[in-house]
Amino acid sequence: MTLSTSLKHIAGGSLASLLIGLTGSVQGANDLNLSNTPLFLGDSVDPKHRKLADLARKAEANRKQLQKSIDTLQELLDYLRVCIKYQTFDLEATRRENDYLRKLLEEKNGGDG
Repeated sequence: MTLSTSLKHIAGGSLASLLIGLTGSVQGANDLNLSNTPLFLGDSVDPKHRKLADLARKAEANRKQLQKSIDTLQELLDYLRVCIKYQTFDLEATRRENDYLRKLLEEKNGGDG
């Protein structure tokens, strides 16, 4: 969305349309970078402009926080997968060891009795 289009939306009072245009679709939200939003929107005397700039900043902060949370969750899931694989391996090794020790015990008990 161009600056002139943004200003037309603001002038027309279509704040929701402007926000939708600025934020884009959910799929494109990762590509969104509101840090390049013109500074004069936040410095404006008009309350609509200030509110829009605040909403844009909050949307960007929320998007960054959400992305950070998703990344952390992905790392935790990867770690959980590794832990589960290790536990499965350890369980299988313990079962093999138990089977081996049972055989030894049966052989010893079978030979004595």
